[in-house]
Amino acid sequence: GMAVPAVQAFGYGYLQGAEKAATELGLADKAISVIYHYTGDFAETDTNKATAKTIYQAGTEVIFACGGSVGKSVMSAAAESDALVIGVDVDQRYDSETVLTSSTKGLGASVVSVLEAIYKTDKWATYSGKTTVFNAANAGVGLPTAVIGDDKADAFDRFKTFDKAAYDKVFATLVDGSAAPVRTITVADANGYATAEELVAGLKLAKVAVEVR
Repeated sequence: GMAVPAVQAFGYGYLQGAEKAATELGLADKAISVIYHYTGDFAETDTNKATAKTIYQAGTEVIFACGGSVGKSVMSAAAESDALVIGVDVDQRYDSETVLTSSTKGLGASVVSVLEAIYKTDKWATYSGKTTVFNAANAGVGLPTAVIGDDKADAFDRFKTFDKAAYDKVFATLVDGSAAPVRTITVADANGYATAEELVAGLKLAKVAVEVR
């Protein structure tokens, strides 16, 4: 999408997660190749589909399509390229078989918390006139862990080796703070578009090699 704070945070977190995973796997420096790209819009367009298809054809296995309806363009490209997509904001597995999982915002958790503070616990002062950050500790972010309409379905069934137990182990490090992803880095460009050098330095990447397009 565009270099707005939420999209930047998703992208930066994804790169840091790849770095952490590569380190745990004992991979060599620059063993993981990433193309970091902003489409400049949040639309489903033929141009965005063509961009995604070019990236897939160059060997990319999965695209984290962080940009609203941009994801539909990427899903279409993935379907034609036998490739995968990671969705964003909500569980997008229902949009395409190419969606491996989705990085979701727990908007429901924020609404429930505020309504309960008003109508149930009389703790509206907790939120009134303040900024509240929703994160892993208060169900503000996460991967989908259930399939809507099917209590017996496995929300991790599109992974080959990653499962709910593995996810819970990783997620716990975000909840307890032992993993603390960087949400912002210094970027010279006024529009927020980071260079490869800024991403590598700001996010302390070694295992992950970044190309910006």
